[in-house]
Amino acid sequence: MDDDYFGSVAAELHWITDVKENPTIQDVRKGMANLPIGTFDAIVAFGGGSAIDFGKAMALLISKDAKDLDIARFLEEPGLMADVKPVTLIAIPTTSGTGAEVTPFATIWDSEKQIKMSLAGPSLAPAYAFVDPELTDTLPQEPTFSAGLDAMNQAFESVWNKKSTRITRHWAAAAIQNCLIALPKLAEDLADQEARDLMAEAALLAGLCISQTRTSICHAMSYPLTARFGVSHGYAVAFSMVEVMRTCIEQRPQVFNEILAQADLDDLAALRDKTKEVVGLLGALPAVKARVDSVEQMVEFQSEMISSTRADNFVLPMDLTLIEKILRSSWNS
Repeated sequence: MDDDYFGSVAAELHWITDVKENPTIQDVRKGMANLPIGTFDAIVAFGGGSAIDFGKAMALLISKDAKDLDIARFLEEPGLMADVKPVTLIAIPTTSGTGAEVTPFATIWDSEKQIKMSLAGPSLAPAYAFVDPELTDTLPQEPTFSAGLDAMNQAFESVWNKKSTRITRHWAAAAIQNCLIALPKLAEDLADQEARDLMAEAALLAGLCISQTRTSICHAMSYPLTARFGVSHGYAVAFSMVEVMRTCIEQRPQVFNEILAQADLDDLAALRDKTKEVVGLLGALPAVKARVDSVEQMVEFQSEMISSTRADNFVLPMDLTLIEKILRSSWNS
């Protein structure tokens, strides 16, 4: 194809290059306000989970069915989604973490209320997803580690989940096995391409898992850490993961049967210890303590944690006492 062909295509593109981590209602409104007048055939979301979530919101809002509705209306009235067909969304992830390229969810934050909100519906899932691990090869340490912990946590969250199925457990076991192999390698050498490949697959599988089950208690506990203290999402969800696992092993060990069957581990103690090793290698606890002064600050928001719908997905009964116990044990681990 000649240069004139590419020139004609480029003239019809509109680029949005200022998407931030954890996009807010205000960010989406700004994106819509800066769009040129006209219609769009598709959106290509190229980036991490935040870029893809932003793209999902934009695909919804620029649909002719949206009728100029504001993003806040869709967040407050989820039923409106049923009448809107978003424009075609093509997702190309450049991190291995959220699996947003295959999920029907988009996380949008309310910066004024300091809470996490979600768009959800089958039509939000990207029409096409292109996963190329080479796009992650030069990703720096912090987003590599944070995204990797998010992928591993999402797989576990789909395991200790009331909505877990045989299929999701199979996918989760494969994702967890990949993470336990790849993340220590990346902690030693960010240029390990085999590890990058394993993590791209793990993130995709974990995304497929939570598309069916949604996430659970670690995510519920993480939201105030991100919204109120600015802890990166992957570190925030990984912070409580080992203690949640320990609680599940004590009270519902059978949820891990398929993971042990697929992973090269002797028993649940080995699974717990290996997970703890990975979380430690990637620095989840120091990342939280760099943002939060004391465990008491987190305990202050435990009512927000238990009120999240994600807490209801946990296989064990949740109450404030258990949340506080997990927070304190995680802080002191």
